[in-house]
Amino acid sequence: MEDITNVITNHGLEIEESSGLPKENVFIKKLNGVSPEVFNMEGETLSVYIFSSTHDLEKGIQKFEEQTATYDLVEYKVYEMHNVLVFCVGKDERVQNELSEALQSLN
Repeated sequence: MEDITNVITNHGLEIEESSGLPKENVFIKKLNGVSPEVFNMEGETLSVYIFSSTHDLEKGIQKFEEQTATYDLVEYKVYEMHNVLVFCVGKDERVQNELSEALQSLN
């Protein structure tokens, strides 16, 4: 997890651990047995799941899609790198672009 937060802050984004989100929030629910680390990143909510394998990550995404199939969700983006799944909830394009660049440097 430290690698992920370091690469984000090294790209100039401010990130801090977040708490107090309602437990009904679909972006902080367990997926395939994995609970996310949740952060506030310049007004956006960032949920980071680290799975034990890429196969488990795919199962986690499938679980998310099943859980939210009938929901009208807020705007969000999904990033996948190896066994890491990241949801960024928000509308700030600058932040989304910076996050995308930061996470791509992990590959």
